[in-house]
Amino acid sequence: MRAICRILTLPGQGTMISAIFQPVEGLSLELAAVDALGDGKLDFKRVFDTHDLAYAAALKFVNLFKSVGDGEYRFGYYRVDPTGQGTPSSQSATRGYSIHLDQDFSDIGVFAKYNRALERKGSIKQSGAVGVVWNKPFGYDEDRLAVGFGWSDLTASNSKNEYVAEAYYRLQLTPFIDVTPAMMLVLNSSNRPDDGVEAVFTLRARGRF
Repeated sequence: MRAICRILTLPGQGTMISAIFQPVEGLSLELAAVDALGDGKLDFKRVFDTHDLAYAAALKFVNLFKSVGDGEYRFGYYRVDPTGQGTPSSQSATRGYSIHLDQDFSDIGVFAKYNRALERKGSIKQSGAVGVVWNKPFGYDEDRLAVGFGWSDLTASNSKNEYVAEAYYRLQLTPFIDVTPAMMLVLNSSNRPDDGVEAVFTLRARGRF
């Protein structure tokens, strides 16, 4: 459940450029820019014609506390130019930031995440999550057992804060195949008019070749 993500998720599926600078060991700066109007096709001309871009930057520190275990600490910022397309709220510019912290302590890892939109907020104004990961549970080196808790502050005027608790066990069946059963409890789901609890069960299989 380690929060390994590349900078931030940027809108657009078109032309993108990114770079990573590592001035010293354990510190890196990641930069990216993508066509905010991307439609899945490589189109350099449109970028220069419209100038509608999404930008992101992340400062990442690795193993600041190596004596207790591996760790990764990422601070990201993004901005999206106004595109003039879609709903009125999505036509305007937006910006925000994220903080992702992960630290291992021998076979136990902890993580915390926080994201906040500062301008155009879409459906979520801010969100956060914390959790614990047990590496090598019950003596199985490749298995993982994790529990996490999350919260989302939605932007709709008639919405309420949404809370989530999730647990999963990743079972490594072979060197190439793993299976992950998971359970999620959602309190104050945005899809429900009341304050009830929804339960979601999933089973995911993954193969690597």
